[in-house]
Amino acid sequence: MKTIEKALIEGLAEAKLISEMHKEELNKISWGRGARTDKGVHALCNGISLKMSIPEEYLLPGSPLRPSLKEGVELEEEI
Repeated sequence: MKTIEKALIEGLAEAKLISEMHKEELNKISWGRGARTDKGVHALCNGISLKMSIPEEYLLPGSPLRPSLKEGVELEEEI
């Protein structure tokens, strides 16, 4: 069955933000989800939490996924 959660997991794996192995073992990335509903209605919004490994190329200048920073703020580099 197609679900939003499955599509989200597939998208995260495709973007290499979670490994293919973790698609089937979500407990290893501390996957959590929640929604607030009233009886007989669908959730207006849902929340998820997880641990991700962000590849270095996502932080390189020019990457569309690089976080926007305020002027004068720099990303710390690990050595």
